[in-house]
Amino acid sequence: MKLSAGYQYTILCEDEKTKAFIRNILVSQGINLHRISTEVAPSGAGSGEAYVRNKYKNNLRAIRRFNYNARTLIVCTDADVHSLKERKESFSNECKNEEPKIKDRTKKEPVIIWIPKRNIETWIEFFKNDGVGVDEETQYKINSKNVSCKAEAQKMSDFLQGKRHYQDCLSSLEDAYIEYENLCKVQMSK
Repeated sequence: MKLSAGYQYTILCEDEKTKAFIRNILVSQGINLHRISTEVAPSGAGSGEAYVRNKYKNNLRAIRRFNYNARTLIVCTDADVHSLKERKESFSNECKNEEPKIKDRTKKEPVIIWIPKRNIETWIEFFKNDGVGVDEETQYKINSKNVSCKAEAQKMSDFLQGKRHYQDCLSSLEDAYIEYENLCKVQMSK
């Protein structure tokens, strides 16, 4: 399955590297750059995860205000040392604790939450090495801020579309695949 080129995409993420990676995934699927907007945590302004979690509910409201009219929200935050379940629950709790309360996303909404375990560099390293020798416990840091991740984003795009399979896939990537597949189904049903 492939994302719909007719949608507007909002990327909500922690840093510029994550933004570049996700944008490259979208572009590799034929999404025009003019259809992609981004909201990135300001550098040096504290926790990127807290920023994304806080902005999530506002973006969820915005997408609902437009009645999901050809709009999609892609949220990406690092798991760091937490589990995927803990991170996803933090988004649900953010909605529950909001006054007035906001209903958390449903599977029928064009919203996905991707949570790389430890961080986005884990996914980039995984695709750079074709899935060999990469785990979710090691801290993979790419030295340069300007490292191009187009090739790795293309490989993730192929993986998400079912064109590429990995024998030892990371659990966070398996979860991202499920989120992606559900999003494609939601887009096709609209």
